[in-house]
Amino acid sequence: MSRIGRKLQRKKKGNIGADPLLRKAIEYFHGRNWQAADDACREILRRNPGNHKALNLLSVVLTHKPDLVSAEKLARKAIKLNPAEGAYHSNLGLILKEQEKWDASFRAFARACALNSRDDESYYNLGTVYQAIKKKDEALECYRKAIAINPDHVQALCALANLLSRDNVNSRE
Repeated sequence: MSRIGRKLQRKKKGNIGADPLLRKAIEYFHGRNWQAADDACREILRRNPGNHKALNLLSVVLTHKPDLVSAEKLARKAIKLNPAEGAYHSNLGLILKEQEKWDASFRAFARACALNSRDDESYYNLGTVYQAIKKKDEALECYRKAIAINPDHVQALCALANLLSRDNVNSRE
């Protein structure tokens, strides 16, 4: 499952709303039935174009098709409707990162972290953006924050270890 999918899975354990079709769309998503999830989200949006949860889910579904341009547009629309939802910013950051839009991805992850200072995934992903743009110290700080929040965050632990081991190799040369 993609990082976006894992994030959605963790987020959706809480309140997903009363719409049974949205619950069904999430089930389809978890079953990796992208087309059925897409269809269910589009039906919800046909009935209620302002359903930010369906917009967000559809943006995530589209990353699996992959249609990153449409996914980005939908993620931005979900954020416009509910700007206080950190997970939406994080999902947008992942979509932008996949497109190597580093500055925009950085802003999305930074906003997600500002909205939810306990979001280990957003700190980890912000670290990967810093690493991609060659800001090693900032990347290390983000990986450490992710690990402080979740000591079992394997990806952050590995990324931190890799960056630190590169330093040791470079210092020996």
